[in-house]
Amino acid sequence: MATKYRDRRITAPVATSQSFEGAGGPVQLGDLRRTFADAVATYTAHMDGAEVNNALLDAARLATSCNQLVDNAAPWKLAKDPAKENELSAVLYHLAESLRIIAILISPILPKAAHNIFDQLQWELEQPGQDGRFRLSDTEWGGLPEGHVLGRPTPLFPPIAAPPTA
Repeated sequence: MATKYRDRRITAPVATSQSFEGAGGPVQLGDLRRTFADAVATYTAHMDGAEVNNALLDAARLATSCNQLVDNAAPWKLAKDPAKENELSAVLYHLAESLRIIAILISPILPKAAHNIFDQLQWELEQPGQDGRFRLSDTEWGGLPEGHVLGRPTPLFPPIAAPPTA
């Protein structure tokens, strides 16, 4: 969506407590940020307790929250209305920032997918290893700078080819 509507450039939202009426219902961007902060704390507790399966579920729940944001905000509809430009920019920023944090959380479990997300975000490309690239301390909201240019999208999990039939 950032490629299609913003030439891959994201813009940080003006108001941190921004909310608006989306096509699928109210959109509370501040709620998403709080959801992420709470989930990172829960994720940390799960990882500290060696509950890796629960930590992965925490990251998956965050991805579900992002899907709900897309459903409620309907960015494709926001893009058609010039008066909704700020809302579209805010949604796209929140989705990109969400992906950045999710990549950090999944990095111990799905390192290849996490690296691919960071590559697509064009984030910390100079840090090739997991130790330097993925730090739990970087999960604080707002890491992507104003005007950041994202990479080109590619599938994170390409389909597995079916075995040939005899």
